[in-house]
Amino acid sequence: MTLLNRRLTATNEKLAALREARKADAKTRRQTIKESRADRERKLRLVGAAVLHRLACGDWDEADFRRMMDGALTRAADRTLFGLDDALPYDKPPSKG
Repeated sequence: MTLLNRRLTATNEKLAALREARKADAKTRRQTIKESRADRERKLRLVGAAVLHRLACGDWDEADFRRMMDGALTRAADRTLFGLDDALPYDKPPSKG
């Protein structure tokens, strides 16, 4: 009976160690995802700040910026934020001329 108890104890210890390793791995994975998300958000903010700075300094023509945003934005709330009309670029009739 003691041999069976020792084997059972050893198996339970191995199982506990495997569970802890899996838990630690999942924690590391979650942390990596969180950091990559934060890095991506920081990049977006920095690019946005750089673009707005270039607009403010006059290095970039506002008409070019508005054309770019007109083609990129599809949500009505986003288009309103940038002062674009509600019609999406692909909904606009082709210009004549």
